[in-house]
Amino acid sequence: MASIALSANAFRFVSFRELLEAETGITTNEPDQVALQQAIERAVHSLVLEGAQLGYWRFDDPDAAAALLGSYQQANVNTPAPASAPQESALQSVVEASPS
Repeated sequence: MASIALSANAFRFVSFRELLEAETGITTNEPDQVALQQAIERAVHSLVLEGAQLGYWRFDDPDAAAALLGSYQQANVNTPAPASAPQESALQSVVEASPS
């Protein structure tokens, strides 16, 4: 995720007319810690919004939630929608079957 590259190239070709080509460049990417932090933040953000879409939780402010979910859905147009939420009866049977 992090890299630094420094390069320089020179090319000279002699024929009917001379050609000299030179190229230099430098590239830097973000440090590992920043990239990892951004990946974790994006994953948590996605987890919260997809959980809200599936009905696992609700936001206190429905208007803000609608704006967040709308922008999230637009940003993820080419990704498949999350699977539907488990039925309430299936969740209830899991709760009843679990030891207390």
